[in-house]
Amino acid sequence: MNLQEKWLSSFDKFQNREDFLHNTRNQSIAYFREKGFPTRKDEAWKYTSLKDLLNHNFEIVQSVKNQVSVEQIQPFLLETDSYKVVFVDGFFNDELSDINSDEILISPLSEILKSDKGKEFSEKHLNQETRKDDVFTALNTAFIQEGICIYVAKNKVIEKPIQLLFVTSNTEISLCLQPRNIIEVGENAQVKIIETHQNLSSQPMLTNSVTEIFVEDNALLDYYKVQNDNQQASLIDNTYIFTTEK
Repeated sequence: MNLQEKWLSSFDKFQNREDFLHNTRNQSIAYFREKGFPTRKDEAWKYTSLKDLLNHNFEIVQSVKNQVSVEQIQPFLLETDSYKVVFVDGFFNDELSDINSDEILISPLSEILKSDKGKEFSEKHLNQETRKDDVFTALNTAFIQEGICIYVAKNKVIEKPIQLLFVTSNTEISLCLQPRNIIEVGENAQVKIIETHQNLSSQPMLTNSVTEIFVEDNALLDYYKVQNDNQQASLIDNTYIFTTEK
């Protein structure tokens, strides 16, 4: 069984027909089933071969299995006062995070999808045609479970930076993590976000990340991505940025 077949099999066990995301997931996995992984024959990948990467037996993470300690992540946290959003093996860790705030909404995607507004939220952010023509984005959507949602209201200036820290635990299993991040910055608002990836394992790891950023008129977003993984880790990142049409 190759990696594509393995992940398709994982989806069959993962899907829930009662889930309001069922149709969206099915459309996404159908695209992955039809297209398969990109090769150097694809224009966007003509200079990048995935052959070695896809030889690894990555497990798609579907539940929380491992933990890390405060001491393990301390070297990777910002030294300045900041909001801290920590994910371990792709899942939000409340104990390691500090997201309490009256000035900004920071919420795990899993909580929003389980809320009364989950269906409305998914229809707004997960069914956009512009994000349906990329295999890895489709794969991320098919298995979507977790990520972070950040909303900065109109005219809000957030002085403290927000750090998103994605940590892979010291596991003996090669994992595929698929965070989905949604960031909205209202009119005239300002915020700084630092996204950091750190692998604590010596095993090959793959992160297939999708981030969608919506910036309204006169808003200012400083966004930094720091890939501090070891050589065994790979990051495939699709970041979509949308501004207000005039």
